[in-house]
Amino acid sequence: MKTFKNLVFTAVLSTFGILTATAQLTNTATANASATIVQDLTIEKTNDLNFGVVIPSSSASSFILAPAGGLTISVGSVSQILGDQTAASPEAAAFEVTGSGISIFTISLPTSIDITNANDDTMTVDTFTSSLPVAGVTLGGVLGDLSVTEDFTVGAKLNVGADQAAGLYTGTFDVTVNYL
Repeated sequence: MKTFKNLVFTAVLSTFGILTATAQLTNTATANASATIVQDLTIEKTNDLNFGVVIPSSSASSFILAPAGGLTISVGSVSQILGDQTAASPEAAAFEVTGSGISIFTISLPTSIDITNANDDTMTVDTFTSSLPVAGVTLGGVLGDLSVTEDFTVGAKLNVGADQAAGLYTGTFDVTVNYL
């Protein structure tokens, strides 16, 4: 009978939660999920790289067209550097990048290219440089701006051979931008 009373007493205490005090082993928290979609990064050329008109000398020469547009002779000499019909003076290439505000992008420039005339004579263009740091540029504006632009220019070094053959020398080069 005593066992029956203990059993009834235990059942009553268990029903009211008095006998077994267990700690709650689980808890739940809620988190939000979100995503921000940024505009594709685009680049547009706004000006071509133009070294102007060069009258070569009897020795090989090279000169540098800085991104800001200044021209300096780095090796040898050239008899004269003139503007051509489309440009008053030599001009750096210019580009406009469009992307989302407060985004960081990098600029990739070529190592070298060859420019060629109608007779397949060539000159090498190398040492490309940008007016912006190539390692990481932050677009202005504020986070969420969908269309922010940044302009930059690109210069390079033109290597002119001794008594370089006459002609209009042309070539192309790629400038690439990527979000970091």
